[in-house]
Amino acid sequence: MTHPFSAVGLSRRVSRFGRVVVLVTKLVGLAAVAVIALVGGALLHLGLRAPRAFAVSRVNQALQGSFRGTILVRDVRRLGATYAGGVDVDVYAPNGDRVLALRGASANLDSLRLLGSVVSGRRLDVVLRSLDVSSVDALIEENEQGSVTIAESFASTSTSPGRGADISLPRIALRHAAIRSSVPSIPITDGELDGLQGSVYSNAQMIEIRIATVAAHAHAARGLDPAGIAAGTLSVPFEDDAPLEAAVTYLGKLGDIPVAALGTLKGEQLDGRIALPQTGPEAFNAVYPGRVKLAAPLGVDLSFRGAWPTVDARLLAHLGAATIEGTAEVVAPDGPRRALAIQGAARASDINFADLSANAPPFS
Repeated sequence: MTHPFSAVGLSRRVSRFGRVVVLVTKLVGLAAVAVIALVGGALLHLGLRAPRAFAVSRVNQALQGSFRGTILVRDVRRLGATYAGGVDVDVYAPNGDRVLALRGASANLDSLRLLGSVVSGRRLDVVLRSLDVSSVDALIEENEQGSVTIAESFASTSTSPGRGADISLPRIALRHAAIRSSVPSIPITDGELDGLQGSVYSNAQMIEIRIATVAAHAHAARGLDPAGIAAGTLSVPFEDDAPLEAAVTYLGKLGDIPVAALGTLKGEQLDGRIALPQTGPEAFNAVYPGRVKLAAPLGVDLSFRGAWPTVDARLLAHLGAATIEGTAEVVAPDGPRRALAIQGAARASDINFADLSANAPPFS
């Protein structure tokens, strides 16, 4: 069994996490297509006096067989020429597990632009002026082949490229989401999101996701539960040789430890900074009870920059009255090289060894 913090374990976790990021990103775009089908399909088949139940039935018929999973519209409570409200949707993976339950969705569709693109024969031009969702319950798990089932559910069954669609969702609001995960490369078992505000844009070249703000809380190992406010962007090109770009900021806590973090990724270029303001020793001791026994407040400022898998890191820490500075070159496991390599130097001043754990390694 591979220890999760061994070099081999880290290599596998990095690789699998990359696959999860790509799959979840594709899921967002495909989910947007599904929402368009639900709203746009209902509107286009509505007719002036057609009942909502008829619209739901027609949309479910249109979606049947289009994806590897099963998408069922449970209800549409309000329906107009450019608006649908109170939409409830369930999504089932090919193995029958329900992986997504969406409740209370409302959307405003720019039907003139959509109809114009339909008539012209060009790529579909789909604009949802707003998309508001009351709640989402999502299950993220892997099947026996290692695929994330929620992404597999939205995979198309057609091998034909089709006309394609440019999708614009400039205002997305999600009140609450509950997420359960059993994917080994995600060190979080379950979490909740509240007050998400963001947008999604997709065309033939890329998909771009922006999160203006979201409050997040999750359960993680060793009591390091993240709880805070996050924002970020993710741009994923569909061409294999084009660089992925991402940026994220986070302000909150990991367990009882305050954290401020920011980072950017462009292709293989990684830049970031993590700051832990000086915090009482109890918060750190709780991570490894009985093994870490700090007796003074600890503050950490860590910055890093480099092209993956090589990253240059710089550390500045304060333990009580002591100052610890260090620099290092970190080479992460990559390809056939399975070992984590670290080479660096550190210096400390004004160290009081009574502030350290009794079994802490000596400084030299």
